Order: sequence, then structure tokens, then C-alpha cells
Amino acid sequence: LREHRLLLCLTVRPEDMTEVGEARLRRLSRSERCSDLTLQRLRREDLEQWLRTTLGGQSPRADLLEYVVRQSEGNPFFAVQTLRALVEDGRLRAEGDGWHFGAGSDMQLPRAIGDLLARRLARLSRNRREILALAAVLGREFDPDVLVVAYPGSELDVHDALDDGLAAAVLEPSTRTRPMLTFTHALLTRALLRGVNPLRLGAMHERVARALDQMPFRDPGAIAVHFDLARNTTEAFRTAVEAGEQARSVYAYESAADFYRMARRHATSQPEMASVEWSLAQVEELGGRTAEAELHCNLVLTSCADGAQQLGIAAPVRRMRERLRLQRGVPADDVIAACGALLDDARACNDPDEVVSLLIMLSNSQQRVGNVVAAEQLSREAVAAAERIARPSLHADAIMRLGSVLLTSRPANAVPHYRRALDIFTRLGDRYGQLRCQINIGSACDRAGNHPGAEASYLTALQIGREIRATDFIGVASLNLGVLLLKTGQYASARSRCEEALAHFTAIGHEPHRLASLYNLAHVARAEHDAAGALELYSACVVLASNISQMDVHIGALAGVGLAELDLHASQGAELQLEKARALIGERAEWWFQGRELWEALAIRLAAARVGPSEPLPMLLDALARAEAHDQYAAVWLGAECAEFLRLPDLQAKATRDRLRVQARALGYAPLVTMLSAA
Repeated sequence: LREHRLLLCLTVRPEDMTEVGEARLRRLSRSERCSDLTLQRLRREDLEQWLRTTLGGQSPRADLLEYVVRQSEGNPFFAVQTLRALVEDGRLRAEGDGWHFGAGSDMQLPRAIGDLLARRLARLSRNRREILALAAVLGREFDPDVLVVAYPGSELDVHDALDDGLAAAVLEPSTRTRPMLTFTHALLTRALLRGVNPLRLGAMHERVARALDQMPFRDPGAIAVHFDLARNTTEAFRTAVEAGEQARSVYAYESAADFYRMARRHATSQPEMASVEWSLAQVEELGGRTAEAELHCNLVLTSCADGAQQLGIAAPVRRMRERLRLQRGVPADDVIAACGALLDDARACNDPDEVVSLLIMLSNSQQRVGNVVAAEQLSREAVAAAERIARPSLHADAIMRLGSVLLTSRPANAVPHYRRALDIFTRLGDRYGQLRCQINIGSACDRAGNHPGAEASYLTALQIGREIRATDFIGVASLNLGVLLLKTGQYASARSRCEEALAHFTAIGHEPHRLASLYNLAHVARAEHDAAGALELYSACVVLASNISQMDVHIGALAGVGLAELDLHASQGAELQLEKARALIGERAEWWFQGRELWEALAIRLAAARVGPSEPLPMLLDALARAEAHDQYAAVWLGAECAEFLRLPDLQAKATRDRLRVQARALGYAPLVTMLSAA
């Protein structure tokens, strides 16, 4: 060996190393010609490259790669055995045009891998396997401290079992910084628990749950899952509700709903059922699923009615149900009538808090149908009622509602009300209330043409939101700032802010706000003359708005698709979008809703294409009159979008164009000034 150029490669698995082998390895390692290499698991890209080579240069299908990655977990031996088993049972076969993979439903583990895992476990004594089975109940990755608490025997036995598990390559240290351990293959946990009878397994889950409940850093979700599997009804209900509240507090609404549904399975009384259904209604609404939220409200008020009465939640549930019906597109007059009846009941029951809440809701409903006078009167009643009962937080909410009524017609007058509410929330130390006020102040300043004031308020809202980690409000402030920048022609910055908002709302799963972000990104794309990009974004909004029953945005997005198609000279497609939007509007033809200006613009432009430019002018003037009564920016935008018709030799058209141009310049809407001024 000293005279020949030879390479000897010796391989051994760590768990197969004997004492004799270790002694020989130490003796060899003293030679300078000897070196050792610890092989790591193959990464996903390594496995992809290996598969490509093995298949003769053919790129592996995504499902084949995913299967090999999952079965092998990067272990080269496991990867080879997995591929060999697929060929042997015909799920991977060579045909004339290459290799074909058929993923069966029974995807069994190759025998060679199963034998290897079984040999590892066979090296352990029965007592050691029982302790590791308890670890497997904790999960593939587990905290040894929890295992010590959960095991009914001595701590020394646990340490010995973990040492033996590491030596047998059943366990390995986790890649986390915390001192965690993990099973070397996911199937080891299944093998350890195979054959454990259900009663004993349930007892093991209960021991694990109680151990987790004692840890300094409790995870209510994990505890609830183990109590659920242990069928411990009382503890499962308690911890599932706790886990739902925790998930809700960090805006993880899907997870919160899952935990509340788990709690519902273990509810044993009417109040418990009513409480869980009420919580489900709230998180479903927060997640944008209004139909599901309304269903839970109905359950609270029917099958759980006695429990709701005992908890005192029947009134707010009824109010929420009417709000959801309004969002779903039920005629506003029906909702107003229902809320009026609820208000009479609240007054008869002498429930002042509910009276104020219903006055606020009625004000909002009246404003939505364009009855601004009634909306303002109701909001002032709410302010006075809240002031009489000395409920500062409710008082601030009522003041904000009054500001929102004034926002449409007298935005400058809305600012003092928002600042008054801000002062109350500041005295209460309510950072969320302060954040909402800053966002509303920004909106009022925006509508009043005070763009520096609006930007300052939105930036303050962003700062507060980041301090209290209010992801949804951070997104709202970013989105509103993006809309402000869009109006003033700063398109690149507007797109950046809307994309930031979209990322926040996607992260927390807030679908209505995610829809609003996509909707405004579509507006930005069209303002930048990117008709194809706008078409794609508006189309995505149509699908999402339909899925979450956001009727107003659904109509506006359909109109946006039509306008983008007109920009691309696809008039037939634009006509189709107009008809789809008209069908959704239905009986709401007189209601000015968000996005109505897009629908009016599409209808006017298509009418001009059919009958000539002079015919749609009365349509435009009528639409502008209605728009100016509700949303000044929408009116100016509509005039700018249809400016070609305002340039016709008509005195009323000329006067309207001049008026809109003055308003656009006063409000700082530079792009609209340019469009209205074009010859």
C-alpha cells in the first residue's frame, strides 16, 4: 500500500459501528493517509439531479420528486430503495416516450427500508421502546424535558432511553437552537406506536397533554390536540377555546376556527355550545367568510338559544347577523327594518350599550343607501347616548361613526371628530383605537385635499401598528397610503405600498383586505397604461370577490375587466363584463356603491361605441351628479375617464369639465387634471 496509488473507501452506518470497529477506526485515523467524511442527507436539488441522471436525462415529474423526497428524507439508501420498489411494482415504468410515474393510494414503504428501521428499533430493550413510544406521541421533534415530565418512571430511565436511541440512529439532535431531539425518519414514530392499544394510547396522550400544560412556554394548541386525542372532554374544551383565542389574537383565523370546531366537539352544555358558535361566527367574519359567519349566528339564535340567553350574547349576535346580511347584499331597507326592531327591543330591555351599538350600525346602514341626513342624525344620537352612560370606548366609537358620516360631504369637518375620538382612546391607553383614528384622520385629510396631513397620519398609523404588531392595521395604513399616492400620480410608490399591504393581508389570511389590495393594484396598473396587467389583476379580484361575497368590489372588478378589455380593443368581451355587472347590481341601480364609477364609465364608453359620442353625454352628466353627492374623487375620476365626451360642443359639458378640473387641481389630483385638460 505504500508503493501503489490505491484508494480504499470503507463505509459504515453509525448505528452499525461495534467497539471493535471503533478501535480499528481510531488506529487508522492516526495515519496521515486516512481521512473520514460524514455524509449528510441529500438536499431536494441533489435528489432531483440524481433522479435526472437515473432516468437517463429525463427531468423527474414534480410528484415523483416529491414522493422520493418524502419517503427518503434525503437518505441516499432510502432513495435508491424507494425508486427500486417503484420500478418493481410498476408504478414507475419505462415506455417509448420516457419514464411514467403513477402515484397509487397505498404507497407502501419499501421492504429494505422497513427492515432497516425495524433493526434499529430491535436493538432497543422493551423498556427503552416504551419510553421512545411516549416520545413519538409528542411528535417527530420533541423536547426531552417534556418527555421527562410525561414519563411516570424515573428521569434516569428517560436519559438512558434517549442515549440508546441516539446510538441506534433512531434519534438525532434537532437543527434548532433549542435542545430538541428528532426521530431520524418520520416512519419511526409510526413503527413505535404500531400495536399500542387505543386505551393505552389515549392515556399516553393525556400524560403528554398534562406535561405540556406544566411547561413555562405553553402551547395551548398542542395541549388541546393531545387532550382531544385522549378524549378528555373537559380539558379538551378548555384548552381548545384557549388555543382559538390565542390564534385569533395573532390573526390566524383559519387556525382559530379549527380550534373552536374542536371545542364544539367537546361542548357539553348549551352555554358552551353558544359560546363556541359565537366565537366561530366572529372569526369567520374576520376571515371574510360572511355566509359561514351568518350560519353560526343562526345556530346561536336557534339550537343554542337558551345558552345564548344565559351568556347574554343574543343581542350582539342578532346585530351581527343583520350586518352580515347587509354585506351579503340583502336589501338595505330590510336590514334597517330589522335593526330598528332590535333597537326597540334594546330600549325596552333598558340595555344602553346595545342601544348605542345599534344606533351606530343603523347610521352605517342609512349612509350606505345614501340617506346621509338620517345617518348623521343617528350617529349624533349614538354620541349623546354613549356620553350619558359614561362608556368612553363606546363613546369614541360613536364619535368616529359621526366623523365617517361627515367624511363624504364635509371631510374637513370630520377631522375634529376623529381627533376627539383619538383623545379618548389616548386617555384610555387604547393603542388600537388610536391606530383606527389615525387611519380615519388620514382618509378625511385625503378627501379634504390635505395630502401632507393624510400622509402624516398614515405614517403615524404605520408606526403604531408596527409597535403593537397589528398586522391588519399595518396593512390598512399601507393600503390607504398607496391609494393616496395613486391619486396624486406617484404610481411606483403606490404600487410598492399596495404590494406591502397585500403581503400583510396574505400572511394573516384577511381575504377582504387582500381583495382591496389587489383591486387597487389593478387601478395602479391601468393608470400606468398596463392594460394586460390590469386585466389580470381585475380578473383575480372578480374570482376572490365572488368567493367571499364582496358584492361592491365584485361589480367594480367586472367593470375594471371591461375597461381593460376596451383598452385592448376587445369590445365584445367588455360588453359581456358590463352585462355581468348589471346582473349583480339588480335592484340596487340607484345605490352608489364602491366601484360604481368604473361601471358607469364602462357603460358610457360602450354606449358611445354603439351610438356615437353625443348620445352618452346625458348618461355621463347624470352619473356625475350622483357621484358628486357621495364621493368627490370618484366624480372627478369619472369625468377624467370620460373627458372626451365633456369636450363636445355643449355648454353644460364645458361647464362640467371646467368645474371638475378646478376640483381636481384643488385636491391635488395631478393625473386627473392632465386628463381633463387634454385637448
